[in-house]
Amino acid sequence: MGIIKTVITIFVTLMFFFAGKSIAENDKTSDYGLFLSPESCFLANKAKQCELQLSIHWKTTNLGNYCLYNNLNEIAIDCWDNQKDASKIIMLTLEKDLVFELRDQKTGMTIFSTPLKLYKKISKLRRKRRNPWSFY
Repeated sequence: MGIIKTVITIFVTLMFFFAGKSIAENDKTSDYGLFLSPESCFLANKAKQCELQLSIHWKTTNLGNYCLYNNLNEIAIDCWDNQKDASKIIMLTLEKDLVFELRDQKTGMTIFSTPLKLYKKISKLRRKRRNPWSFY
């Protein structure tokens, strides 16, 4: 009985794994959106800022005039006229999370929005030498 349960558990786990993989592959086929690489930045223990080279790529279904913004600044990072897709590489110094937006130049409407997350590394606390239940 133990072997049968193990085989069933492995089968069910593999089934969920491959089902999740096919769903993720279907999401990747929709190539439209605003994409960042890397999608996050990790801070060392005492660092206050994160410096990185960010690659930004966007693709839409329609030709149009678009501008790229972040949530900290109302000045456009870059603008493109009569384009469906474009790429840009920028150098950033982050102190907190950013959200990048691709907006239509005419209407100012946000077409796509993508966050850039900042993660701080948490150092582990040192374990006490003596257990609390120990009397010696």
